[in-house]
Amino acid sequence: MFGDPGKSARVAAWLVLISPAFVAGCGSSGAPQPRVIKVEKQPPLQVVRTQLEQYAAGQLVDSERDLFPGWVRDVRASDPQVADLIEEGLQQIEANPAQARTISKKILEKLP
Repeated sequence: MFGDPGKSARVAAWLVLISPAFVAGCGSSGAPQPRVIKVEKQPPLQVVRTQLEQYAAGQLVDSERDLFPGWVRDVRASDPQVADLIEEGLQQIEANPAQARTISKKILEKLP
């Protein structure tokens, strides 16, 4: 009916041997487990200092200028006098981005 009975037996035996692999699949034993990576929030003054250091090193002012008011607000919560200094400097940078390098260096010298 199907031709060679020996060939049919070999195919059937082959299917019996490999079928567990199809049923088991890849399994999850080798899959990486999810991890939680904790990122500590930087103090507000450190956030500003880092950005000013980048400007002092020559980085151009970009869309982060939209974050300036929030940075000042966050620093003001812990140190209003330093926030005033930062606010003045960031306003100067915003008004004249080409001078960000010089202005940043001056602000950094005055920061605690």
